[in-house]
Parts: sequence; C-alpha cells; structure tokens
Amino acid sequence: MGNTPNIHQFYLLNEIWLYNSTNQIYLIALLIVFLLAMYYIYRRKRESNFDLSNSEQYHYLQSIARHSDTADIIIDSEETIRFANDRFLELFNLKGENIDNKKLMDIALPEEMVKHIEGNDPGNVNHSLYIDDDHYEVRIVAVTKNSGEFLGKLVKIKHEEHSISVKDDHVTQWMHDLNTPLNAIAGYSELLVRENNLTKIQKEYLDTIHEHSHLLKERIENLLTDREINKIYQNGNDVKKRIRHILIADDVPINRTLLRIILKRNGYKITEAENGKEALEIASDTSDLDLILMDLSMPVMDGIEAVKQIRLLNNMQSGIPIIAVTASSLYKNKSSLKERGFNGLLKKPFKEMELLKMLKEFELN
Repeated sequence: MGNTPNIHQFYLLNEIWLYNSTNQIYLIALLIVFLLAMYYIYRRKRESNFDLSNSEQYHYLQSIARHSDTADIIIDSEETIRFANDRFLELFNLKGENIDNKKLMDIALPEEMVKHIEGNDPGNVNHSLYIDDDHYEVRIVAVTKNSGEFLGKLVKIKHEEHSISVKDDHVTQWMHDLNTPLNAIAGYSELLVRENNLTKIQKEYLDTIHEHSHLLKERIENLLTDREINKIYQNGNDVKKRIRHILIADDVPINRTLLRIILKRNGYKITEAENGKEALEIASDTSDLDLILMDLSMPVMDGIEAVKQIRLLNNMQSGIPIIAVTASSLYKNKSSLKERGFNGLLKKPFKEMELLKMLKEFELN
C-alpha cells in the first residue's frame, strides 16, 4: 500500500506541471493547432453545403432563364433539347408541350430556324434571320463545363414584329418626300371642291381625287412599315452590311489557323486561300463573300496584285472590303494601301479585340 501513489498527489503533480512556463507554451500551441483544425473542418463543411444537386441546378437554371429578355433554348451536341424557357415556348406556340429530350428538328420550329441553329457554331455574334414576315436576332453561345468540355449550345432569340420602323432615318425621308405632294393634292382638292362655280361632274372628280389621295397616303405608310419593303431597303447601297463570310488569304498555315479560330468562335463563316491567285479565283466564283483578310507577301501572286485584279472583276465582289494583314514595315498607314485598293490595315501581331473591332467598324460604315 505504501508504494501505491495517492490520487490527490497525482492531481497535485499535474497542477505543478502546469506551473512550468515551457509546458504552458506547449499547451497553448496545441490548443491553437486544435482550434485551427476545427475551423478548417467547419469551413470545408460549410462550403460543401453549397454543392448543388442536378435537380437544384436545373431549377436555378429555370429561374435565371425564365427572367431572361430573350427566348432561350439549350441543346446538347446531338441537337437534343435539354431546356427551353417560357419565352421560347410562347414565341413558337409550344406552351403546354413537353419538348425536353426531343430532337430540335422534331418540334414545331420554322425550318429556316432549325437550319440556322444547327448550321452555326457558337460565337458572340448576333445573326439576323428573316422568316416570312418575322425578323429574329439569334445568338448562339457554347455551354461548357469549368474544365472547358463542350456540352452544347445556348440559343438566345429576340423577335421583332417589324423589321424596320417608320422612325428609321431613311424611311422618314421617304415618307416626307411622298407626303409633301400627297398633302398638296389633298389640300388643294379640298379647297377646290368648295368653289361655287364648279359643275356637279367637276365636284365628283375632286371628291374622288381627295378621297384617293388620303387612301394612297395610307397605303404607302403601310407599305413602308411592311417586311417586304425591308427586303428592298436592304438591297440599297445605303444599308449597313452584316459581315458573315470572310476569306482569309495567307500562305502561312499557322496564320490562317489563328484567324480561323478567332473568327469561327465569333460566329463567322470562313474560306481560306494560300496565295493571291487562289483568293482571286474564290472572289470570282463566290457570291456571298462579305470581306477579305489579305496577307501582302505571298507566293504565286502577292496581296497587292490580288487586290488589283479583284477590283477589276466584272461582278459585285469588285467592291468587297479588303483588309491588309501584314507585319511588313513598308506599309505603316492606311493611305498608302488605300491607293492600292485596300480598305483597312491590321498590323501583325494583333489582338483578337483589334480584329473584331475592325470588323464591327466595317459593319457600321
């Protein structure tokens, strides 16, 4: 029994141990490490609580897309519909129909819209689409994972009932030019019909002129707000042309690849040429080209000669905008190139935004 430690003596020794300053520092350090570990575990647990299930992700997507100001639809890489918001269903009279997991071609969409969606790669460019009497602005963007893996397309559609407005500057001018003589006819006929010395037949003629001048004015106003006049209006020289199809002429494959990647992911259609002679042939045979990006130094035929020959073509492509894309120090400004038939200059190396800004300027000019 004498060798058995007293329990009170044991606790007393522990208390004495705590009086040692070194031991106190160790204890405080252990407590700090313990608290930091607990805080880390707590933070990880809180962060994991924000993980969304597939169902939650779907409902969040619905909530966001429902309040979008465009008609939105998501299709996967197999052109199967994964989601459509209410605006999309209302726009194409699909309300009440279950279109999820159906093929895009199997729902009641205009054929032109289906072809447009399926035929365009995702990009950041709005496309104008005219279907019968309706005008649509369509934007197609890529849906990807955080890793960059492509999942499908998000299609955002804006619908405009009238493709142009009577408030448009050109149309307003047309209305003014037409209204001036029509108002004169209507006004003078109304004055003349009140003259006392007119015969019955003369008054009938003036009544007819007065009535039909107002009718003609109304018909012209209706015509100018109609979609058919927009098709005529768009063929005029004053219309701002949307650039869609671009020819890249460069003998260096890596240069063409760089331009192709930038332009295709921004929604442009691309054709390529390895020298000026090929570019000339393509411009001669292709009617829907909107712009050419032309390198200056190329074998067979250089860019300077190619532009000269394109400007001599006996077709609509003779006036196509052509941008010189070069690293050469011989051409430091636009004026020297403008004399040779070029419309712009893009110096290598260039940034993506510089190229896109230049293309937008050609659409606005």
